[in-house]
Amino acid sequence: MHLSFFADSDGNRTRLKFLGQPRNITVTKGGEATLECAAIGYPAPLVRWKKLNGNVRVHSASHGVNNLNFTNIHESDGGKYECQASSGGKTIFRSVWLFVRGNCLLVCKFILMY
Repeated sequence: MHLSFFADSDGNRTRLKFLGQPRNITVTKGGEATLECAAIGYPAPLVRWKKLNGNVRVHSASHGVNNLNFTNIHESDGGKYECQASSGGKTIFRSVWLFVRGNCLLVCKFILMY
């Protein structure tokens, strides 16, 4: 995705804002998921993800769009994540949850039968 970050035709700077709506994701252990975050503003916003609970960690930043990709998801990957967008001394935040379900084989079949 390519985004433009510039002043409008009247020379006004674009206000810092997120694009799209936040979306919680539920995935099965071992699966794949992508947390998406995009923002526009002038100057071009720096966008980064941060895990807020458990093993707190900040992920690398990029301009405008930052997707956090997971493969072979573990239960420890689950939790609350925050997307931060910063531009011109202002920072905005958006939170989403990544829910990880355990593999459900024999026990689930037993429960569904009764």
